[in-house]
Amino acid sequence: MTDHACILGGGCSIGQQLARLLLDEGRSVTVTVSAEHRVPVLRNTLGLPQEQDDRLRILPLTLENQASVENGLTQILEGRTPTRVADCMHPHLEGLIAATEPDEAAAYFAAAISARNHILHSLTRAMLAARPAHRGQPGRHARHPEKHTPANGSSNPAVTGRLVYLSSTAAGMPNAGQGFYAAAKSAAEALYRSIGVELAPRGITTAMLRAGYVDAGRGAQYLAAHPEALHNIPLRRALTAQEVAATLHWLLSDAATGINATTITMDGGLTACK
Repeated sequence: MTDHACILGGGCSIGQQLARLLLDEGRSVTVTVSAEHRVPVLRNTLGLPQEQDDRLRILPLTLENQASVENGLTQILEGRTPTRVADCMHPHLEGLIAATEPDEAAAYFAAAISARNHILHSLTRAMLAARPAHRGQPGRHARHPEKHTPANGSSNPAVTGRLVYLSSTAAGMPNAGQGFYAAAKSAAEALYRSIGVELAPRGITTAMLRAGYVDAGRGAQYLAAHPEALHNIPLRRALTAQEVAATLHWLLSDAATGINATTITMDGGLTACK
């Protein structure tokens, strides 16, 4: 496989595992991280052989900083436009609704929702612009892409872009103090859902994965402080970063494009219980 994949917020454990999977299948991969100092750390962690080093780009992109978002987008779109995008980004704000200053909440939503919308706007427009014209009748098929039938006889349009968002079960079932996080996750899901509805006829599809407790990052910290949370999960354990990354990897594949504008829950049965 030679097309270009992009992992937004790929410095987390899940993002790192996903990067390995994409690199192992031969893709060129761009990974964004939240700070400049994390670039060499991640490159060393992924440990790509020197002769293949040109297949991996690691760029700083901070949602809270507009200049960083603009610069990151410019670098992502240099050269080939990514056709596979996994979004693992999320700024951090935990606090009770009544106790958090409105300006702090506004800044958080500007990063988590408005900045993400800007990124999605730029990426999807670039995907559409990079979509090859169909041989012989580019104008007609550009206006009516649903009428194109590929040479293999399938009625499915070619994949122009596939975007997968890593959400959380907190979007529908937040713990105390996660109200802002839940609202932002739900809003991001709505953006991705709408893209899937609006652009699927042009070959751009989306999926959202709501992960439950993950034994990595802030999830591991929470479980260390609240081990009793695992008793609410029929599986009686947290998810691993490897299993979530493997699921994201499959959702990015051609085989999963029929799962469009849809949210899938992966939580060991947590939300199936009262």
